[in-house]
Amino acid sequence: IRTRDPQIVVSALRDLGGTATQAQMKPRIEAVLPPGEWSAWWKETKENLKNDPRLDLSEAYQQLFKLASEEKSREVSLPELSPRAGEAGLGLIRRFLREHPEQESRLASHAAKVIARWAEDPKLDTTVRAQALHHAVSWNALPSDAARDVLDTLIVEGLSPGDLTLSQQQDALIDLAKGARQEETFLWRAIESRLPRLRESGRSRLRALLGPAFGKAVSNQLQRAAESPALAARLIEHYASNPGEEGAPPPPALLMSTLRLLERDGAGVPGVSERLLELLGPEGALRRLVLERPLDPETAESLERTVLHWRGSERRLQPVLEFLRSAGHTQVAEAHEARRSATAQTLLEGKSIEDLETRHTIMSRPTYERLEAEFKKLKLDLKTVIPAAIEKARQLGDLRENAEYEAAKQRQANAAARAQELMNLLDRTRLLETIEVDATRVGVGTEVRLEPVDSPGAPALEYWILGEGDHALGPGILSYRAPILKPLLGKPEGAQAVLEVPEGARAYRIASIRKRLPGEAA
Repeated sequence: IRTRDPQIVVSALRDLGGTATQAQMKPRIEAVLPPGEWSAWWKETKENLKNDPRLDLSEAYQQLFKLASEEKSREVSLPELSPRAGEAGLGLIRRFLREHPEQESRLASHAAKVIARWAEDPKLDTTVRAQALHHAVSWNALPSDAARDVLDTLIVEGLSPGDLTLSQQQDALIDLAKGARQEETFLWRAIESRLPRLRESGRSRLRALLGPAFGKAVSNQLQRAAESPALAARLIEHYASNPGEEGAPPPPALLMSTLRLLERDGAGVPGVSERLLELLGPEGALRRLVLERPLDPETAESLERTVLHWRGSERRLQPVLEFLRSAGHTQVAEAHEARRSATAQTLLEGKSIEDLETRHTIMSRPTYERLEAEFKKLKLDLKTVIPAAIEKARQLGDLRENAEYEAAKQRQANAAARAQELMNLLDRTRLLETIEVDATRVGVGTEVRLEPVDSPGAPALEYWILGEGDHALGPGILSYRAPILKPLLGKPEGAQAVLEVPEGARAYRIASIRKRLPGEAA
């Protein structure tokens, strides 16, 4: 067992009559393995099976294993492909070629018609059709014009070169796009890929296709950044690091496109805002570029207008303000801070409670940092731990009856939903510590004592009013959004209000108000 000897598999096959699937062998072999070692054992042992003459692995791509027959003259059997198989059929082809790459010419003759049918089938997923199209082109199953028409259709439906996982497939379809009606669109999508090789290929091909108009086309893409935020972010990243390249937009255009995308939080595209903020960070290429080349008066005016009328999240704006200070535009940052303080004061005085409830969420820094840490851990888990668990479960066999796989996928869905919830919350957050608290009025960041007006002997009430999620910071804490506080918000000491308490509606007088933030003594 420890040496991964194929004899274990040979014995299992003999017990099962000479032919068995992986799922059928698993219970017999797993019974003699240490607990939890099946996946690793099978993965390593399977490699040792390939050179064992006692085994027939001609159908191992279908998870079917046999004992070798006496005569060794058998030919590898080709997979049976139903015209309706689609994605499952492509998976079968992929596994077959992984096990028997030398059989591709036989497979091409055998499967050419069905693979062409999959490429042209509008009922199949776009990426599945693109994979089928790659095989159809490689195996000459479709004439060039017909293949190009299929590719045009897929591009209109949203296909990007990066949707294909293998570089061979990506390059083949980029080559096929030459002369297609949607060629330019396809090449722009190559530029927005996460793969540097694809981005460079897209830029090179677009320069050749557009000639002198390439620089103008790049500027147009930046002006329409909200329509294709991922593409605009890739263009900004590239030209911030390569400002001297032919066709590079001027630094002011890069900066203003960056701010407009950040104001829209990357138009909701994951990862865009984070990459743009990195460009403005201490080591960011765009920050260095702006510091080297001072902004002209027109750009500086546009910059001030954008920041003072910022409609995006505070979470995205704070790094922008820090960038402005470092770039010598302190007056813009200070003007925004003054405007924000005035707005916050209006909200906290109860003059616009509805706006306070819908547009912003106030919380203390300790709560924000706790939620941010949870968000970062979820993002890391979604990239590492959870995919590893899914892959481990996938190796256990048939996914239709695989409880571990279903559990891992459910964990992935739950983590993704919670991460999205946290991201939305954090993006709307204003830190309590950055707000100028008015200690003369009831509001967030104050502790208030209430005395009953018409109920002698009724106990006084004390509330410490903090932000959303701050209840874990100590006893007696209420969120500023608590319904019981609505009649009190914005009122000064001595004022009266009717509150809904468990005993019913009761009038209270505000006996005292004092400013109190987390960490301050009671």
